[in-house]
Amino acid sequence: MLIEPPEKAPEISVTRQPVYNESAETFGYELLFRHSDAEFSSLDHSDPESSQIIANVFMEIGLKLLVGDKPAFINLPHGFIREQQSIPFAKDKFILQVAASGAMDDALIAAIGELHAQGFSIALDELVMDANKQALLGYSDMIKLDISGYSDNELADYCVQLQEANRLLLAKRVDSQDDFERCKSLGFRYFQGSFLSEPKVVRYKTLPTNKLLLLEILARIQDPEVELVELEELINRDVGISFKFLRLINSANFGLSKKVESLHQAMLLLGLKEIKSWVSLAALSNIDAVPQELTDMSIMRARMCKALAQKAGCEDPDAFFTVGMFSLIDAIMSKSMTSILKSLPFSDEINEALLRRKSGTAMAEALDCVIAHEQGEWHMIKFARLTAQEIRQVYIDSLEWCRGVRSQLA
Repeated sequence: MLIEPPEKAPEISVTRQPVYNESAETFGYELLFRHSDAEFSSLDHSDPESSQIIANVFMEIGLKLLVGDKPAFINLPHGFIREQQSIPFAKDKFILQVAASGAMDDALIAAIGELHAQGFSIALDELVMDANKQALLGYSDMIKLDISGYSDNELADYCVQLQEANRLLLAKRVDSQDDFERCKSLGFRYFQGSFLSEPKVVRYKTLPTNKLLLLEILARIQDPEVELVELEELINRDVGISFKFLRLINSANFGLSKKVESLHQAMLLLGLKEIKSWVSLAALSNIDAVPQELTDMSIMRARMCKALAQKAGCEDPDAFFTVGMFSLIDAIMSKSMTSILKSLPFSDEINEALLRRKSGTAMAEALDCVIAHEQGEWHMIKFARLTAQEIRQVYIDSLEWCRGVRSQLA
């Protein structure tokens, strides 16, 4: 099917939510969309044009920017399937999600079977079995279940039934580490939810050596009284941080005319205030045994918070960067945010934002906006007087920026 951009493209917002494997590594991303003031992350099952609109979004933004080399989960409306239109997506890049909780007639099920026969991977979302859905099960590769809708016993019994059909199971609304471990024990292979950003607090007397050193470095970096000489000494204590920092500074993101070979040289070119942000970012990315997505989310939050502040004309956008970057430090350190902040010399305003207290400050509101966008809570995505289109552009620009930064921190 030839895809032609509309004469006047509708304002479409997009976000992504990670799908994790059993090792908490990112397997793929579910793409969520919003059109004007109406959310259609689940899409209108009667509207065959929704997939065309989404295809236009991919043309404008680029699938590579949204998901990299990982598969994209995308909801396919029943209306589109019934029309048996050509799917404008590559078979190896997408997993097609189909809502399967309600009544489905034989014609719709047959159309889904045709997609499966063409080589598309099919994920059935909230499959509720009835007499005519046995054939549908045979056309699927994966079953998605919202675990919040089941008791422990109900979920266990249903998992046994689905595993007998030899289908992969994906749990959604996995919002705690306990949920994650329980779902793994029940045989789920993939997971969606906020469990990764929730700290798994480990009650030991001291942090492991690498985390203790990291916290010490971060505390001194953020101290407004720290001087360049001390900063250099701190960074030189960790070869990994030094290497990542210098590689980052010399990347295309900065566009410097000559190679930077030392922290001192970088400070002369960029200034101590900006250097602190970049050293902190390099330090956070250097800690061992932290899921990659957690680091990526920290970087994205940092950039998006700062970009929102800049777009809205807020004072001190670098402080917004700090709020975003440290918003997941509790999950990274496996300690409560309150205990970590006791070691970091942040201002009261930054502390309030990081503790997610409804203080009404610009920093707290920026972080709330970024997290709402991350979770696809469209009605909560607002900041200052920025329009939906401006926030959408901030998100896309931040994705592009983070992709460049991430390649230097890998």
